Amino acid sequence: MRHRTSMQCLSTLLACLSLLTTMLFIGFLLPSQLAASQSVRIRSNTLNTSGETEQWQPMSTVGAPTGRYGHTAIWTGEEMIIWGGYYHLDHFLNDGYRYNPTTDTWTPISTVNAPTGRLRHTAVWTGREMIIWGGESGGGGVTTNTGGRYDPETDTWRPISLVNAPSPREQHSAVWTGKEMIIWGGC
Repeated sequence: MRHRTSMQCLSTLLACLSLLTTMLFIGFLLPSQLAASQSVRIRSNTLNTSGETEQWQPMSTVGAPTGRYGHTAIWTGEEMIIWGGYYHLDHFLNDGYRYNPTTDTWTPISTVNAPTGRLRHTAVWTGREMIIWGGESGGGGVTTNTGGRYDPETDTWRPISLVNAPSPREQHSAVWTGKEMIIWGGC
């Protein structure tokens, strides 16, 4: 049996697709990075498929998010939005960033009224808002059935209803049908 090294095993890989470009934002922790004095690495690249030949290009790291894993990413049609995740010894993140591939720039999004920090949640794009839901929101595997709606046009968050909400869970799947978010599975 072949064993992979820590560098070969990434904890999380998220990709957002547009018609012309594939963007990868990878955040991961190495076992040696769990000590308080060490940091998380970020790997991020774009694959430009709009030309005659495909070409990988590094993304800007200026203003980029902190390294993380268990986050989500959606594509708005113009920007990739990443949100949440986990950083270093029980640090659940409730922040997010917008990446514009045209200008190769990162912009932090508002955390006012944002949901509690979490990882292994889901996110969908409605055409106007990013909806995040569920995930692990505290140490010891505490799951949640809460979420929020983020409007990038106004850079604002609003809560989503808990009425008849599914049971708390993480590592589930979610899709947007064009009029509703469907949650499936998880633990």
